[in-house]
Amino acid sequence: MRMIENFLTLPPERRSPTRQVFESTPKRAGSEIGAPQCQSSRGQCQDRPIEKAAFRFLRTTVVKFPVKFPLSPATIMVSALLLSFLLHSDRVQADGCPAPSFAEARNFPASGCAVSVAVGDFNGDGKNDLVLGTVFPFDCCTFNVPVLLGNGDGTFQPALNSYAGPNPSTVAVGDFNGDSKPDVAVHIASYTKNISVLLGQGDGKFQPLIQSSTVGGFLVPGDFNSDGKLDLASANYVSFDQNSRTYTNGNLSVVLGNGDGTFSAATAHIAGLHPFSVAISDFNADGKFDLAVINFGDPYSSPQTNGSATVLLGRGDGSFNPAVNYSAGVASVSGAVGDFNGDGTVDLAVANIGSYYQGSFTNSSVSVLLGKGDGTFQADVNYDAGAAPVSLAVADFNGDGKPDLAVANYNSTNVSVLLGNGDGTFKSAISLSAGGYPAYSPESLAIADFNGDGKPDVAVAVCGGAAVLLNTCPNAGVRLAVAQVNNNVTLFWPLPYTNFVLESAASLRSTNWQGFFNETTTNNGRCEITLPFDPPTKFFRLRKP
Repeated sequence: MRMIENFLTLPPERRSPTRQVFESTPKRAGSEIGAPQCQSSRGQCQDRPIEKAAFRFLRTTVVKFPVKFPLSPATIMVSALLLSFLLHSDRVQADGCPAPSFAEARNFPASGCAVSVAVGDFNGDGKNDLVLGTVFPFDCCTFNVPVLLGNGDGTFQPALNSYAGPNPSTVAVGDFNGDSKPDVAVHIASYTKNISVLLGQGDGKFQPLIQSSTVGGFLVPGDFNSDGKLDLASANYVSFDQNSRTYTNGNLSVVLGNGDGTFSAATAHIAGLHPFSVAISDFNADGKFDLAVINFGDPYSSPQTNGSATVLLGRGDGSFNPAVNYSAGVASVSGAVGDFNGDGTVDLAVANIGSYYQGSFTNSSVSVLLGKGDGTFQADVNYDAGAAPVSLAVADFNGDGKPDLAVANYNSTNVSVLLGNGDGTFKSAISLSAGGYPAYSPESLAIADFNGDGKPDVAVAVCGGAAVLLNTCPNAGVRLAVAQVNNNVTLFWPLPYTNFVLESAASLRSTNWQGFFNETTTNNGRCEITLPFDPPTKFFRLRKP
């Protein structure tokens, strides 16, 4: 028996919503806890390949519950969307698709050139929506953040625009004011460099803009000081010295959330040469948010300075341990995390766009740095991923239980998929057309289920809007979700195939996993189990015997 386990830690929190659901996609209308149920046979409810509460579409799952309830909206959103600790005992040998299988990309227009994309349920209908960061808008005098509301079938409604300021280039989704409605933090890429926040109304629209901070860059939300309020980390490519009126090397900025959509003054942290983006996870398994800053370097200097990843281990109080740098490829621009070799530790993948010369990029690659479990990493190994990788994400696209990589290639109209071998290595890249608009390149991508079939789909930011590729692999993984209802815990997942068993243990490394056989199905065809929360910490997993 071999298996992948996917481990989610949820920190203890202070606020106490009555019901909160955290999952890889929002709950669908009519699927709430307590919906009419019918008994099902044991075989019907325990054997579909699944995924847990994060964007890590894997075949089997381990979920860890916190020592303390209740959970705050901030913790739920961050934990569900951002923080994934991938641990293992054995890897399942699943029959996946031999190659990535996606429908032809469909384009959905929006004003401006989209350079970032994020996912949220902005109108509360249980369907994934898209928000885009844009620059250089076609209609010259508006500076909007477009929101495309999902129809639940892989298509989207016409864009709704919210004013954000000049060149709202980076968007990040989170509940920044604690009202359980997704908000959008925006980096304004003007000379003033600031972060603005659009507070969601829950109907797909947003309240007037809050100018929240005077720093900005690539944004990542996380609760860095463990107060149950979402904070932001920002990679700043350069810094502007007000006294000398000159630009210097950038840094990592952290602004702590006040819980009302505003933030404290920024605290700067040293990173590498020209920080470009940030990835978040728990690299040393201490339950605190850590950061990996992806640094561009200087591919045009002599000698050339390669890109790098700077790892800052969080202390849980808003501060971080001293930075440690790891070499990557040429001109590093983006990072993503996963357990690529199944050793129970978080690994890091880095997109290296390469050096630009006379209309093309050279020395482009994706670097993979395998984690050691203590916050340190092995030396990088580079893979060819297509023309100028600029953004990447992790999911199990072919349903074999091994994390794969999707890469947006800037110097093309393509997205590349590198299927994981499960040992930390990857197969050769397979190119997929990202659609888009002629002569415009993919800039960013996001992974979510856009048509409700439980499979990881791909949304790509392109100039003129978004392109969406729907996953058509019949074996691609689906999700396991977790909900708190008062002092009970409910696990639920879509109806399965065969031969998977839900089990629980007090320790991830336990040899005494106990099975649960009291599954029920709801009238919308999902399996669920409701259990009383019983400290200490428990781990749950789906296993294929």
